Amino acid sequence: MKNTFLFCLALLFSLGFQNCVREYNEFGEDSVFYYLNGTPVVPTCHTLFNNHPINVELTNNDLNVHICGDININYTIKHYQGKGLYEMNSANQNTCTIQENTTQYHAIDNHKTFMRVLELDTIAKHFSAVFEADLVDDTNHYLKITKGRMDVKYAD
Repeated sequence: MKNTFLFCLALLFSLGFQNCVREYNEFGEDSVFYYLNGTPVVPTCHTLFNNHPINVELTNNDLNVHICGDININYTIKHYQGKGLYEMNSANQNTCTIQENTTQYHAIDNHKTFMRVLELDTIAKHFSAVFEADLVDDTNHYLKITKGRMDVKYAD
């Protein structure tokens, strides 16, 4: 009885560990992943930006990050200063918007909407960041992005 219990416990542990490894391998390196209202999303658009799921533009010290998929997510960081945490709100003019069909969502001030830039290599065209957002449309329909991360090469 004790051996059966230990076997079951070891099996459960190994299955749990296997799922952790699978998630990192599938969604850690060279990928974009986030939860939209609790549902996991891996953007499938690869035609908009030369077979890349994101586009990154650094113009006049403003960083624009565009993520395509069933919904299009746009982050704009005004006065980009390098790696670090950037909150999205009207006071600092940083923005996060989502376009879903004809509906436009915008970040809600004083809510948890941010992008933490981990790496931006403009020579190798590599971008790494984590992000979250609370957004609302004109009819007060809410969208919540959680546990977003990207570690990808981006389009020219």
